[in-house]
Amino acid sequence: RLDVHLMVNDVLRYIEEYRELNPEYIIFHYEAVKDHLKIIKYLKSLNIKVGIAISPGTLVDAILSYLDMIDLVLVMSVIPGKGGQTFIPSSLEKIRKLNILRKINNLNFKIEVDGGINNETVKKLNYVDIVVAGSYITNADNYLMQVTSLKNEFPLA
Repeated sequence: RLDVHLMVNDVLRYIEEYRELNPEYIIFHYEAVKDHLKIIKYLKSLNIKVGIAISPGTLVDAILSYLDMIDLVLVMSVIPGKGGQTFIPSSLEKIRKLNILRKINNLNFKIEVDGGINNETVKKLNYVDIVVAGSYITNADNYLMQVTSLKNEFPLA
């Protein structure tokens, strides 16, 4: 199943395009949308699971009121837009907070992390359900070896 990460401002337009692919999730950036509830309700009406991505400068508190309505929170652990960046350590605190909120409120959203993922940073990702790794894999000669190294080091694999 597809996990579509929309790094765009015109979210509704791209939902229309990508819904034809029958994705499991469509993730939009919190910072790119004014009416978050409208997007959440629309995706739910299409039977597509909803994800909200938060950039490094956005606090978890900004999405508190949506956590019981969404299926996934994507913590961007780099500034969105350019591959090959270094993992931002403060992302770990966001992950920890999301996990605590998930537990104490009995919520079911998944936690996903994207940015600066490699065989060292992945070791620190306790409580994370999904890891997105780009440059670490695509910049190597042997993709399978890189994916295997991530799986071997990922705490929840």
